[in-house]
Amino acid sequence: MFRIRRIGFIPFFSAAVLTGLLLQGMACGQERYEVNFLDGTTRRVDKIAIQQGIVRFVATSSAGSSGSKDIGTSESATWSQLSSIRLIGASSTPAARLLQLVDGSQLAFQTMQGKNDQWSVDTSQGRFDVGKNGAAWLRFRTASTQEEIAWKAMVDSKVDSDLLVIARGEGLLDRAQGMVVEMSTDVVKFDYEGQVIEAPLSKLLGVIWLRTGGNRIEPLVRVRTKGGSQWMARELTWSTGPKNTSESLVLVTPLGMKVEIKPEDLLEVDFSIANLKWLCNASVVTAIATPRISFKQPLAEREAALRPRFVLRQEDGGDQDRDLLFPSPGEVVFRVPDQVSKFVSTVVRSSQGDYLSELTIEVWENDQKLNEVKLGVDADEVKIVCDVHVDKRLKLLVKTSAGLMAGSEVKWLQPRFLR
Repeated sequence: MFRIRRIGFIPFFSAAVLTGLLLQGMACGQERYEVNFLDGTTRRVDKIAIQQGIVRFVATSSAGSSGSKDIGTSESATWSQLSSIRLIGASSTPAARLLQLVDGSQLAFQTMQGKNDQWSVDTSQGRFDVGKNGAAWLRFRTASTQEEIAWKAMVDSKVDSDLLVIARGEGLLDRAQGMVVEMSTDVVKFDYEGQVIEAPLSKLLGVIWLRTGGNRIEPLVRVRTKGGSQWMARELTWSTGPKNTSESLVLVTPLGMKVEIKPEDLLEVDFSIANLKWLCNASVVTAIATPRISFKQPLAEREAALRPRFVLRQEDGGDQDRDLLFPSPGEVVFRVPDQVSKFVSTVVRSSQGDYLSELTIEVWENDQKLNEVKLGVDADEVKIVCDVHVDKRLKLLVKTSAGLMAGSEVKWLQPRFLR
């Protein structure tokens, strides 16, 4: 059972009311939000109104080649057309303590207490009562790189009991199988082979609860906060119009929790979870560079420096901020995930250096060439759109006929699969 003890009212507005809220006071408003569309276009806006399935706003600036309207006119978009809405200039703080729910929501929390099947967790969005069947796992602190690998393996493993994850030091983890009985601010009481032991939180990395299965309701939206939380949502309402007495965003999670998020706590509203899958989350089969000249550095160092890899646009960015960098000609192969039908990206040249090589950009699915385009020395970018099929191999290639690799660095911007 889930509930928040401060349940907010979720208002629904007519189109006329929404537009009226937006048009008042828009001309001199400061740009606060960036609205990103699946087709790559962007709007910067001051006011936003969201009701189920639709977003309305008035753009104060626009970027992108397709679908741009005159600045200052009222616009609307369906959730299926959007990638995200992000607060301009905002950044997030990684959460030290994190509770994941079975619907994918992750709550940055201060304390969690309770016993048996009822747990109370304090977050910046309020206090929540969480049933045991709704909690997936929690961590009491940030994991080291080595601990993260072991932790992920434990989360992905199939077990028939709760797990108490013990930190041994030097990146090593142990686990005890049993049942979480009680939790306080400083200890976890754990039933291990019929005996209840008290484990200090200082000795633990976290707890993983037994997953009981059941039908999962897929979320439509993911809301990220500056404090490091991410809330999965099936319903979402938000109005930043001047007549609205409260600008808070109100959402309902797939588990039925009603959550109110203040605008100063908001980082991003991510619609891509239902509309697309990011390439950075697909399984990589191979990634190699194809250098045409010899180097003095060892082969391993050369490969590490030149092979295709994902790079973040900003340090605290999400999946939408991960571009695929080709420092030199090369190729990378991914497994096409399920429930997708198209691959989309824009290949752009690096701004480094004055010399440019003519490049050939190719996209293959297994042994079939889907796309081949030339990126001439006078061209800065090329748009890639291809139909793809589930579980096939998607190969991305960058080639050059030049004798040198200078001027061949490119990025595949926001590479993604559309559903």
